[in-house]
Amino acid sequence: MQKIKPIYVMNQEGVSELEKKAVLDGAAELLKIAGIAELITIKDWGVWREDDWLNPDSSLKRNQSVEWYLEKGKGKNNNSRQLLTDLILCELKMEPLRKEQDHYDILICLPDLNTPYLNTEYIVGQGRDGVGTVLSTFRFRNRGLNSRELRECIKTVTMHELGHAFGLPGNGPNVYLADPDDIRFGHCMNRCVMRQGESAPHDFVRMSNDRLRYGALCGDCRRELRDYFKE
Repeated sequence: MQKIKPIYVMNQEGVSELEKKAVLDGAAELLKIAGIAELITIKDWGVWREDDWLNPDSSLKRNQSVEWYLEKGKGKNNNSRQLLTDLILCELKMEPLRKEQDHYDILICLPDLNTPYLNTEYIVGQGRDGVGTVLSTFRFRNRGLNSRELRECIKTVTMHELGHAFGLPGNGPNVYLADPDDIRFGHCMNRCVMRQGESAPHDFVRMSNDRLRYGALCGDCRRELRDYFKE
């Protein structure tokens, strides 16, 4: 699997400039920590739509717009308003553009997210190794956060989920593996952005404050991140 490849960022219409910048800054900081900032480019596609993204009947053409991926996230029998991240990530993994230029995807959306594979009411994002991540701003908007807190929380979420796309947190002693049904399973147990936030936005405010004070990654995850790109 190719690991040194560009990051393509696209967002749903309505994502604010502050939110987009927080995502871009989070991705850039993680690349810097990995020591590969000069090797991986970040391309902001914005509200991505090809020129012919709609069919004559105004239905969405396959793989031709950010709206198409969001529509796929609704699923066939999903009665909630939450998008299912697994469905979106599967489509991103199979997108035709990946054959022309392999890359990591970051898709920023407004609706709430979830996954059928975790016993949880919601998730704020999901990253998949080698593919990329889907992020939502839903749990951070209109939650009493000031602009700084909003920016830093979204930056923390970006680093966390993109970290998963980069193979974090790895298999070291810092990883929680005791109970597969625990939402913390497969996450770092140290003071690190790769630990699991269980309540948004509050846990992410605390994680962001820790990140700003102590750094984004613990020593274990920092080593794992750099080793990921050496393989």
